[in-house]
Amino acid sequence: METSNVLNVISTLMNVIVAVLAAVPCGFGLGVIAAYLLTMGEIGQLPMITAPIGMVSCVLYAILPVGESAKRRNVLLAGAGGVMLLALLASLA
Repeated sequence: METSNVLNVISTLMNVIVAVLAAVPCGFGLGVIAAYLLTMGEIGQLPMITAPIGMVSCVLYAILPVGESAKRRNVLLAGAGGVMLLALLASLA
């Protein structure tokens, strides 16, 4: 393999690894938000169902080739950051 091909493969793999790591908090947050929206505040045990579904869907989005790997990484990092920011704001209120 040429050097440029090896570097392209390494950068793509690094993007996918970072996307998978960001998919877990992003998916968990999306699952909890979905449970909150479905129950209008009385969450109860529903996040036990919706949080794993959100995490699996985000990990699948990170792994499957649905566009550029850098775009998937950026989307999941923004989602994870948004969920963390929302949690911080909720804890301050």
